[in-house]
Amino acid sequence: MPSGRTRSSARVEYNRGLHLLGTVLWFDAPRRADLCFLSHAHFARPVPHRKILTTPTTAALVRPRLHKARTLLCPYHRSFALGELGLMLVPAGHIAGSAQLVVEHRAERIVYTGHFSLSSSRCAQAAEIPPADVLILHAMFEPRLRLPPREEEESSLIEWVEKVLNAGEIPVFLCPETGKSQEIALLLLSRGFSIRAERRVLEACRRVEAATGVGLSGVKRARSVPRPGEVLLAGPSRTAKARLRRNPRVRLAAASGWSLVPGFCEREGLDRAFAISLHADFGMLERYLEECSPRRVFLFGPGAGATAEILSRRNREIRALYAPEQLPLPLSRDSSVAS
Repeated sequence: MPSGRTRSSARVEYNRGLHLLGTVLWFDAPRRADLCFLSHAHFARPVPHRKILTTPTTAALVRPRLHKARTLLCPYHRSFALGELGLMLVPAGHIAGSAQLVVEHRAERIVYTGHFSLSSSRCAQAAEIPPADVLILHAMFEPRLRLPPREEEESSLIEWVEKVLNAGEIPVFLCPETGKSQEIALLLLSRGFSIRAERRVLEACRRVEAATGVGLSGVKRARSVPRPGEVLLAGPSRTAKARLRRNPRVRLAAASGWSLVPGFCEREGLDRAFAISLHADFGMLERYLEECSPRRVFLFGPGAGATAEILSRRNREIRALYAPEQLPLPLSRDSSVAS
């Protein structure tokens, strides 16, 4: 439970990753660190950390990219001490193996969410909302981007796939290799569709299946030339998109919360998009804050500024972090970096 203290002595640095000052602990840092908590298996490039703290599932999904870092594997809900830090991982609901980190430090509880979602998932364990004194919360979307009910978007996706197939055309979903690809594959497999995946997406499906036991064996390797009657999963690169577009029967789609931004399909060169996200929207952030009841909240991510501006009007001690910053927790209300 939160400590009940009225002041926070913790300090956090946000500079190419979040760092709990006075400790060796960094969170999802794209720079080299002595100890980095890796909250999920999505990252652009490997970083040669000295030690990495993560879940066994995340480690299995990213192991080829971990270099020679010593990996500290910790299952959910197992508390342990590392120097003066008390640590525990809890599910984040983002992708398979994703986790939040609960840190007990100097009689305070700090919770770092990493990327998270309170929506249901076919691959990820449901997110938990632990109590905290200080909450470091990821905000992917601005408050104006509200996700529709997942069931409605999935029904629309199935209807579109059926329509494209019935026209003798080929539906292709451009998805990140880990996370969204498996969610879409499991949805389509549950409805009896024939699914093919390009190499890197297929490899990710096999890793997720091996690490979690979810049934993805129905996903088969893509043919050199896609055929009508099958749904194809491909990576979201521009190269893949341009190559697939050369086939006149291909219809490109994506499942992304960013599809709520007007003009998304036109900018991305898509025929259709569905507002299905593995990240929390503003409504989920509100629910998290209500149940977590932190005294201090720090937001990071693309939607942090706009989210903090709205929530701070409700008399919350909440600030957006912008790199590079070194900030006390809490900040004074007249801080020049408050948004």
